[in-house]
Amino acid sequence: MARAPNENVIKACELYKKGIKLVEISKELGIPEGTIRSWKNRYKWATDNATLQKENKKKNRNVAKKELTKKKKKKAVVNQVEEVMGNEELTDKQKLFCVIYSRCLNATKAYQRAYKCTYETAMVEGNRNLRKPNIKSQIDRLIASEFNKEFLKRSVIQKYIDIAFSDVGDYVQFGQRTKRVWGTDDKGRPVPVIDPETGEQKEIVYNYIDLRESTMVDTTLISEVLEGKDGVKFKLLDKMKALDFLTKHCNLLNDEEKTQLDIENKKLQNMKLETDIQRIKSLVDGNEEDEVEDDGFIKALEGKVDEVWEE
Repeated sequence: MARAPNENVIKACELYKKGIKLVEISKELGIPEGTIRSWKNRYKWATDNATLQKENKKKNRNVAKKELTKKKKKKAVVNQVEEVMGNEELTDKQKLFCVIYSRCLNATKAYQRAYKCTYETAMVEGNRNLRKPNIKSQIDRLIASEFNKEFLKRSVIQKYIDIAFSDVGDYVQFGQRTKRVWGTDDKGRPVPVIDPETGEQKEIVYNYIDLRESTMVDTTLISEVLEGKDGVKFKLLDKMKALDFLTKHCNLLNDEEKTQLDIENKKLQNMKLETDIQRIKSLVDGNEEDEVEDDGFIKALEGKVDEVWEE
């Protein structure tokens, strides 16, 4: 087994990677140049240094590319602003509406942000704005720009993020409540039902679901809201499809979004495993008379649920 390099070897390697010549390293450490050269060949410093230089060049190219992209975007934004501001047919708020709409393609949201009004007003007036020829033509020009195409691409990604990370708790409140039990006397008047054990009015526990006000939530993530004989039916857009899309295009996400995506995928795995466990348990319980041998499979599955979070 090869011995680990001593401190002098490590120091010499660090100096070499900084671009210092072997003869200078020799003088600084008081070690013969031939020994330094031997270390360089034995521990492959040249290869490591070449790799480091290659990585640094790549990093510098990426930084330069990002800076160039920033400059292009900044110039594009300036051009867009100048183009919109030069349109004398529009009011200032109409100009702002055009810019916001070209980014999100949502007339209600654009109108609400530009005019600072209620959601209900924006729903009506936003679509009305889109029918005005001078506003429509300005929006068409903005959407046609290359910069805005890139922005819209990110908007599509953001919409998938919103769907994938959506939480039903943002839209409904649910839980249990208690209420007192009432009956009627022989004259049809309401009277409290008394619990014979406590001598007090009976109470029952019931489940409830309350929808939040539509003006307080993002309704674009809702696919269905129905009220029938069995109560309210509420459904969000397909979360699994959105997660699948983001997993395939995770290179377009930032680090924080990638972390959240990983958490959501693990939640999904956990739910699937727990469903499988319950299904298998029900099958085993249904076949108790057949004396099914316990081979430890259910426990193994239960352990797998924990592993999902331990990875």
